[in-house]
Parts: sequence; C-alpha cells; structure tokens
Amino acid sequence: MATLARALKPSGLLVRESFASDRDAPQRRPVDIDPAALKAALSGFDILRFDDREAISEWEPQPTRLCRVIARKR
Repeated sequence: MATLARALKPSGLLVRESFASDRDAPQRRPVDIDPAALKAALSGFDILRFDDREAISEWEPQPTRLCRVIARKR
C-alpha cells in the first residue's frame, strides 16, 4: 500500500479488488488480503467504498470472499 500511495497524486483514486480472508482463517490462500489490515493501511486515504462480501470476481467464476475498495488519497 505504501508504494501505491507514493505513486498517487493528492486526490488520486485507488481502486482495488482482492480475494479476502481474515488473517487467522484456516484455509487462507497466499493471495488473500485481510480486510482489517487493508483498512488500517488506508489511513492516508478517504474511503469512498469498502465492500467485504461473498461475490464473483472477474477472474474466478465461483463465489468467494472479496474485498473491493475505492479510496481517494488525501
């Protein structure tokens, strides 16, 4: 997140969709992001939308837990 934050100008938008699971989930995949950790990493942003739910992603046809974020850099 720090690299993304440096790459954005003030008022720049961050749009992200990631597989998600809690940090201590028993079947956590290496690509999963912990939604609570993501929110904490967005401290320099105004969160415009934050979804944490079961959904179908663009790259996985089966429902899975996803974290979708739209945030504006302060």
